[in-house]
Parts: sequence; C-alpha cells; structure tokens
Amino acid sequence: MEIRNIDELLKYVYEKNPIAGDYCFRGQSDSSWKITPSVHRIKPKGLKRYQTVVLEAFLLYLFRYEKIKKTHLYTNHEVEFLAMCQHYGVPTRLLDWSNDILVSLFFACEANLDREGTFIICDKTKFKRFDFNDFHTNTVEPQIINTHLINPRLRSQSGCFMLWGNVQMTKESSETYDLEEYCSQNFSISPLIKIKVPKNSKKQILAELYGKYGINYDSIYLNNVFSEFVENEYKVFKFIADIITNDLTSNTNLSTLSPFTGDFAGCENLRSLPKEPMRNFYSIVDNIIARLPKNNSA
Repeated sequence: MEIRNIDELLKYVYEKNPIAGDYCFRGQSDSSWKITPSVHRIKPKGLKRYQTVVLEAFLLYLFRYEKIKKTHLYTNHEVEFLAMCQHYGVPTRLLDWSNDILVSLFFACEANLDREGTFIICDKTKFKRFDFNDFHTNTVEPQIINTHLINPRLRSQSGCFMLWGNVQMTKESSETYDLEEYCSQNFSISPLIKIKVPKNSKKQILAELYGKYGINYDSIYLNNVFSEFVENEYKVFKFIADIITNDLTSNTNLSTLSPFTGDFAGCENLRSLPKEPMRNFYSIVDNIIARLPKNNSA
C-alpha cells in the first residue's frame, strides 16, 4: 500500500481503530532503511551488539558524573537518561516512535526527497512493556517504554521509545536484528504495517502538514532558545560517544578513552559491567569537556 496525501493515511489508520489498538507510529524518509536503533546504524556498519554494551556503560558512567549538567532532566532512572540522549542525537539502543500520526508522517517526508519513504504502524499491545526494575536484566525481545519524561521537544513530537534487547535473538546469530526480522520470527501476524510514501508526494504532504496543521521543522524541533540550549548541553554526550565509537571500531590508539575499552572485554550485558570505570576515566572526561567550545560544554 502507498499513500499520496494526509487524507488517505488518516482514513486508513482510523479504519484500524487506533483508540482500541494502542498504536504508535514511525516515519523513515528512506524505505530501504532497516528498523533498528541508532546505535546499530552508526556508519559505516553500525556497532556490534557487544560494542553497544560498552558505549552504554560509558554513557551511564557520565549520567552519574555530577560535574556534567543535565538540564531539564528530573529523573534519576538510567533508561530515561538514555531516552534524553537518544532524543538529542546520541546513539543508543532505543528506537524512536511517536504517538502522533502526523508527526511520524513528517519524518517520513522531511528528508531524502528523491527517495521513497516509509510510514510504519506498530501495535504496542503485542510487545512486552518495559519494567524499570529490570533494566540490567538480560532481555532478548524489544520492549515498549512508557516514559514520563517532561521535555518540550519530546512533548512536541509526542515521542515514545522501544528498548532493544541486549542479548542475541538466536544462537545462530550473535548480532542484533531488524524489527521486521524479529516480528516475522516471533508473531504469526506481524504487529507492524509498513506504508509506502512515494517520493513525488513528499513535497505535497509537507505543504499540507504545514498549511492545515501547522506542522513543520520549527514546530517539530521547537527551534527556540531553550531547545538550542539543551541540545548544546547534550552535545558533550554525543562528542564522547563519538570518541568511544571511534575507539571501538578503529585499530588506532587515540590515547583518549582507548585504554578503557579493553576493560570491558567479554562483557555481553550490563550485569557483567564494572559499577565504576577504572583508572582515571573521569579526569580524561574532564579534559575532553575542557576542549569543547563554551556553548557546548556541560
């Protein structure tokens, strides 16, 4: 199926009775993309599953580091901190969804105007709900997170998340999975519906979203002073995540965080990680922060 305008999409979705079904939605501007979290989409090949554990460990160490500010974060739960990181461009094993049909349609159209987009409908009732008490427990299946984060941009996007499992799906495959692959192996009827958005319809849909509903880049991303301030503060996490990723995927010793990646050899999940980083990790982090431009520093 494909949709060429908003009315076609709304008629289709409401035939599914979204009030009864408890759906969430996702837009991808390139239909060739797999449905996987950002941590597995890091170029050129994405992080391997065990490498994502290392990256997540570093982020959680930084979460507990009081010298780094975390503006507008009122939670003390690790997964909600990761949700904020994900929302501001830090790669995590959280997959973004929205409870708003039109917001997701915007994301299906906003970029790659020369390529077909995809609008994805997900029946949340078919997935396990994330238990905040079990974050460090081994899980295979993706889980829906009912986060209570209060963030202006997250609110404008009606954002919600799906947490990827931190162990392999099958004994035959030690790496992560695409959500479609997971659903085909675990459901007789897939809880996902994918709808094509033709490339030659994207501009018309974007014009319609703005003209009828006031939805455009500024309304989605809340392009205001406060949003820019919070985004700049979270750049410190993205900057350090980039260093860790480079250390994990490069054979070059960069004399930054490289000495610490070896400390996690054999760690396949969060339960097997050290509670605190070894050696002088935080002093190295301080030096990294000091090198950031002032408006990006924590």
